[in-house]
Amino acid sequence: MQSQPILVTGATGKTGSRIISRLKGRGHEVRPGSRSSATPFDWDRPDTWSGPLEGAGAVYICFQPDFAFPGALETLSSFAEAVAAAGVKRVVMLTGRGEPHALQGEAILQRICPSATILRSSWFAQNFSEGSLRDAVMSGFVPMPGGDIREPIIDLDDLADVAAAALTEDRHAGQIYELTGPRLMSFNEIAQALSEATGRTIQHLPITFEEFHAELESAAGQQFADIVTAIARETFDGRNAHVTGGVERAIGRPPRDFADFAKREAAAGAWRTPDAPASPNLSNERKPIMTTTWYQKLILGIAGLTALMIGAAISLAPNAFYASYGIALEANPNLLSELRAPGANLAALGLLMLAGIVRSEWFAAARMIAIAVFFAFATGRLISWSLDGTPDISVQIALAVELVIGTLAALAYSRDHQGRRNCRQAPNTA
Repeated sequence: MQSQPILVTGATGKTGSRIISRLKGRGHEVRPGSRSSATPFDWDRPDTWSGPLEGAGAVYICFQPDFAFPGALETLSSFAEAVAAAGVKRVVMLTGRGEPHALQGEAILQRICPSATILRSSWFAQNFSEGSLRDAVMSGFVPMPGGDIREPIIDLDDLADVAAAALTEDRHAGQIYELTGPRLMSFNEIAQALSEATGRTIQHLPITFEEFHAELESAAGQQFADIVTAIARETFDGRNAHVTGGVERAIGRPPRDFADFAKREAAAGAWRTPDAPASPNLSNERKPIMTTTWYQKLILGIAGLTALMIGAAISLAPNAFYASYGIALEANPNLLSELRAPGANLAALGLLMLAGIVRSEWFAAARMIAIAVFFAFATGRLISWSLDGTPDISVQIALAVELVIGTLAALAYSRDHQGRRNCRQAPNTA
């Protein structure tokens, strides 16, 4: 057993916390590296690096947020120089399998620390139980782009076992381990395994990369969404659609299967709702994640701007507006009041439609408002046509515009509803 402490960066993350648990269980002194540690470590503050590195015999590098972010490779290079200067004997770094920027990061580390061990990881199984996709699983679906791409999902317990071995054993020096699960799985097969383990109906919901980007942007901002979507576009091209013997080569046993992971996590309550501990007779509804496409936003924008401009014109300048239809209004305050009031109401509804573009939680309501408003206007005109006679061409054009906008809004709703109508959460039997 080595007497020098082991620095684990990303100590509070999914991999770091597991590695620390294993190292402590074997009696090793561990130095957690995070902003909240007793000796703080921050990737964005090089002045915090020397303290955690001082006297360390090994270091686990889990770079945050990603090698693809601006300045990330330069930061890694500086940290690797600090690791070498501190005389750290064993260096282990986690990278993403098949990611071009990760390969550049590996080259930088290997140049400065030639004996470093590289762990190239495939998709984490824990993304579905404690990561970004847990809430989606709880809602009954797995929304992912990439079509029928197949991935060899890895259980992070396997990755942590490999990392702990590499941090404490000399035989791993200079090795590159590609870490995968034992088989390739499509997202449909992943959803089926989750369904069997949880007793819920969980489905794969195929989405476009644009929808994927929109969901990420609403959750974490444009830069994060741009980079992660670019990585997904690159790596979901089939380049990783093969399994490796990395886990077995490193620690002498095969990796765990995703189905076994799902059963273990379900038994531990990973997908259990607080208000329904374990009863198979309780059904807990959760609202599915709402993703909006550029098409849906465009239609809602057209509807909102149209309603806003027409409503503003009626409420502010009713005489001019109706003159465009060949209608001359009398200077009657009562009449004008009866026109301005619904005009202001229409403008307000237009603003609500536009708000649905920028506030995802308002999108569904804004879309239904658009459908109701434009079909109501069109219905009223058709009733008038039937009862009062044929209007002139300007009114007929207005009718056509209203029908088109209402129909497009309805089609946008239909497209979204079709993909999500089976997202109802089944009874919780976890």
